[in-house]
Amino acid sequence: MTFFVSVFCAAVCLTGAQQQFTYENNGAENWPLEFPTCGGDRQSPIDVNRVTPADLGPFQFHNYHLPADITVTNMGHTAQATLNMGTPPTLTGGGLRAKYVLDQLHFHSGSEHTYEGTRYPMEMHMVHHNIKFRNFTEAVASGEEDAVAVLAFFFEVTHHPNLAWDNLVRALAHVKEPETSQQVFPPTPLCLWLPQDLSRFYRYYGSLTTPTCDQVVVWTLFSNDIPISHHQIATIGAAKVTSLFFLTNQFVVQLQLEQWRHLKTPTGNKQTNTFRPAQLRNGREILFNQGWWS
Repeated sequence: MTFFVSVFCAAVCLTGAQQQFTYENNGAENWPLEFPTCGGDRQSPIDVNRVTPADLGPFQFHNYHLPADITVTNMGHTAQATLNMGTPPTLTGGGLRAKYVLDQLHFHSGSEHTYEGTRYPMEMHMVHHNIKFRNFTEAVASGEEDAVAVLAFFFEVTHHPNLAWDNLVRALAHVKEPETSQQVFPPTPLCLWLPQDLSRFYRYYGSLTTPTCDQVVVWTLFSNDIPISHHQIATIGAAKVTSLFFLTNQFVVQLQLEQWRHLKTPTGNKQTNTFRPAQLRNGREILFNQGWWS
């Protein structure tokens, strides 16, 4: 079944060809020394400015409306969510030249992309590989500029809890240590985690933002943010968390954004500032799809 984003939808993402790396002690600045491909001329992230209006059309999301069994894992540098579904979600449209298969999603504390120099508190990446490849690893190895499609979403801090995210927030409380995992309950349609209006987005070609920084990504950055509370005031004990959905907002008990910041690295530090600094644009064009009904 297909949903158009003008109605309701979602997607998911992945980090790069997994390598040992760190953000600590300005580690990202040194990646090109250890991983030469991180010194390419089409690197990500970048600062979004001086855009070109375009009509790229709507996305079509297949199977993103179905409840998904999701497991979240502390990878030591990010919280990564994987799905267990018989038929993997796929993505077409939005100016993409192929169909893409969903792999996984992860988060960066402090947005990687910036908008005219402004950094958001968090960014979510949903990565897909081109369906002509058997998997993500094969797609990256191809070296093709659109082998991978990443959808990026920015978070904004609000005073009100976003209850759609509380199942993931609860799971994060159980994965503070590296290499620990927790199932997200109940199973969740990914479209519930995203803005309803996905008609406005930016598009450019770049790279994975973690080593080995392969230049194989067609990026989509959505301009509508995801609201999430900085604190959903803790007023009752953890033993009562399962009653969350029966409580009124004044009794909601979750830390939302703070749960990501409590995740630990292999060195025992908190996973804060897990973003790569903006890279040189090097003349690349950034398209802006302004919406198809405005």
